[in-house]
Amino acid sequence: ALLRKMHAQSSGCVLRLAMLLAWAGFAAVASQIDPAIYARLLNNNFPMFEAVTTMLKSTQPSTVLDLGTGPGEPAVSIAKAFPSAKVTATDVQEGMLAKARVRAEGLNNIDFRVASADDLSQFADGSFEAVTMIYALMFVPDREKCLKEIARVLKPGGRAYIATWKNLKFFEMGMEIVAKLMKRTPPPPPINPMALSAPNSVEDLLAAAVDEVSVVSVVDISSDFFLGSAEELCDAALIIAGPYIKTLIDEGVTDAKEQFCQAWSQTLDSEGAHTEKGYFVNDNIAQLMTVVKARQEL
Repeated sequence: ALLRKMHAQSSGCVLRLAMLLAWAGFAAVASQIDPAIYARLLNNNFPMFEAVTTMLKSTQPSTVLDLGTGPGEPAVSIAKAFPSAKVTATDVQEGMLAKARVRAEGLNNIDFRVASADDLSQFADGSFEAVTMIYALMFVPDREKCLKEIARVLKPGGRAYIATWKNLKFFEMGMEIVAKLMKRTPPPPPINPMALSAPNSVEDLLAAAVDEVSVVSVVDISSDFFLGSAEELCDAALIIAGPYIKTLIDEGVTDAKEQFCQAWSQTLDSEGAHTEKGYFVNDNIAQLMTVVKARQEL
C-alpha cells in the first residue's frame, strides 16, 4: 500500500475538547455521547473531513454512504462539494441525526437513516460508489461484520474511506491522571477512541473479514485540538474520565472529580498547552485508509 504523510491544522475557531469519538457504533456506547456536546466538539474533526472530501474528488462518486455521521459530517461537506451526488448519512442515534438535519438545511442531495454500522441490511448490495466511516470503526461491536457490510454495499470498483485514531495526546494525558487517582491501571474506557491504534489493526481486520477489497493508500492526518478555556477544560475531559470518577466516588473518594480536574489543568499547563486563546494539544495523529472493491470479471 502506498504510504503518504499529510498534515492539516485545525482552524482555531473550535469550541472545546476534540474528543473525536467515532460517531457510529453500538447503542450502549453511543447513548453515552450527548448529541449537544458532540455537536460542539465537531470542528476539531474538520482536518479529516476536508481530507476525505478532497480524496473523493479523484473519483467523483454519484452515491455516497456516510457511516456514523454524528451531527452530519463529513456527509454535509461531501453533499456541498458534490451537488450532483446522492449522499446518505447514517448514525445509530436519532438525536445525532436531528443535529445533522439542521446542518444540512438547504441541501437537497442528502438524506438520513438510523443504522448501526455493523447492520446495513436496509441497503441493497452494490448500492454506493463510496463509503466514508470517520472515527467510527473503533466503537462498532462487530468490526469484521461492519467491514463485510461495507464491502457488500459498495459497487465493484467503489472505494471506502476509514479513519481511526493512532495518537491522541490529550487522551493519554487523561488516562495517566486517572491511573494515578485510582492507584491502579484502569480498564479501557467504554468510549475508547484508541481501540484501533495499534499498527496494522485495521489492515488485519480487513484481511480477516473480506477478500474482495484491497488497500489503496494510508494517509496520516495531524491535527491540533482546541480544548477551550480554563473553565471548559474539565467538563470536556470528563467525557473520558467520567466512568472512572464514578468508580472512585463509589469507593469513597468523594472529591474525585475535583482532584481530576485540578490535575488535568496542571498537566496541560506543564505541557505548555495554555495560550492566550485557550488550551491546545498539538500533533494528534489519525490514519485515513482508502480501500477499493475489486471489479467484477467479465
